[in-house]
Amino acid sequence: MKRLKKIKLLGIAIVFISFNFLNFSCSSTSIVPGQQKVVIDNIYVEYSNIGDSYFKLEDYTNAVKYYKMAMQNRKIYWAVYYKMAKAYAYSSNWNEALPMYETMLKRDPENNSLKASLAYIYIQQGQLKKAGDYYSSLLEIDPLNEKYLENYLHDVEICQRFARRSREKMAEVILEKTGMTGGEAFHTI
Repeated sequence: MKRLKKIKLLGIAIVFISFNFLNFSCSSTSIVPGQQKVVIDNIYVEYSNIGDSYFKLEDYTNAVKYYKMAMQNRKIYWAVYYKMAKAYAYSSNWNEALPMYETMLKRDPENNSLKASLAYIYIQQGQLKKAGDYYSSLLEIDPLNEKYLENYLHDVEICQRFARRSREKMAEVILEKTGMTGGEAFHTI
């Protein structure tokens, strides 16, 4: 029993001494010029990579969290800014995505991809006039672009559904307040 205790203590002592020896021998007493900056830059790139991983998993909340940390590095700021805007859009957080896409379009006013994204965001927010303006300008530039045509037609369908629901809701309110149907109320105006 005493021998077992001695062996355990000896083992612990060996591990402790080995750890201290390895720690001392692997540590550097001098810093390579610029090393700390490179290490810090790499940390921000890793934050962006972690954000990308969350984005691929469709966990946009955590993606945004890591993108915000990565944006502290000026070198990768705008690339990560775009990724974060995209994460907001994919999570249907239109209020956060819209100003970010507008900012990016101000920086790159000829970017048709950003214009198409903005048109989509405007549709999702019910800003149909602005969306239509963007789609019109995109189709003037490239009238045969299938992606723009498909999105435009899809968004027109959304607008029609929105208008139909609005008319139905208005008719319900008129009936509730006046007892008349929507058609009767409009004929009396």
